[in-house]
Amino acid sequence: MSFFDPISMPFLIIEGGSYILAAIVLLHSWREAPYLFMIVLSAMLFGFIVEYLAVTNETHPYQYNYFIVKLPGPIPLGICLGWGVIFYSVMLTAEKLGLPWAVRPVFSGLLAIGIDFVLDPIAVALNFWTWFLPKHWFGIPWGNYTGWFIVIVCFAFFHVLGFRRFPPGKKGITGDFLVAFLAIIPSFLTYLGIMLVYEKIVKSGWIPEELLVFIIFVSSALLVLKYIFQYQRDNQVNWVVLAIPIYMYACSIVPLFLFNIYEKYQALVIVIPAFTMLGLIWFFMPYMNRLFPTSKE
Repeated sequence: MSFFDPISMPFLIIEGGSYILAAIVLLHSWREAPYLFMIVLSAMLFGFIVEYLAVTNETHPYQYNYFIVKLPGPIPLGICLGWGVIFYSVMLTAEKLGLPWAVRPVFSGLLAIGIDFVLDPIAVALNFWTWFLPKHWFGIPWGNYTGWFIVIVCFAFFHVLGFRRFPPGKKGITGDFLVAFLAIIPSFLTYLGIMLVYEKIVKSGWIPEELLVFIIFVSSALLVLKYIFQYQRDNQVNWVVLAIPIYMYACSIVPLFLFNIYEKYQALVIVIPAFTMLGLIWFFMPYMNRLFPTSKE
């Protein structure tokens, strides 16, 4: 792979940026609270486990084509780091909004899928990875988005549940470590169970997959919007948390025009900016009152 190859060069820049962002997040999470640091590490490990089992499966749905540092699989190290930083951002955003604990995982999943909706089409267009399943959303199977949403919801749910039962710091760093990493097991098993049901429904033809995906995401969005008037919008601005979605969305919208990807999928000219604006609004929501204070007469 040449550093000056027109395809590999953007990947080197994007993956290199993910290393820097991951280092910042790890340092920031440790300073914020050790349990957050443990959560980020567990998310990176969880990401590796999910990715490894997918690409080494006999019916592996996709493969990675470019990477700077590879882990067994081969899985790019940057991908695993991305799992950690994205989970950190969506989890803290949901927490700062003050949503009911059982709703936070759903909101986290929606925030994550909003990033995936714009990031994956660009990555596939740049040949960062290749899908071997039928394509639906700009070269990506619907099952990828459903799976990404479900896995984040499950992982967030068992972390929230675990730290409700054993509050951060109650059992020291060892307790935080155990809660964060033991959440991987029930998260993965629950994810597998839900996806098996999803695939069974799709294969049975009981309901079109497009309609099933629509029902999953719309019902989840309505659940979150139910609490819109209770959102806490006066939190101290956390620029590290906000830097994550800003970076991820930039990795989508810049290559879209820089490498003329819109020539293949012209609809992305509207879709990616629209999803970017919508996603950033929700990530900025916990800080709206601080960023845009209203004066009182």
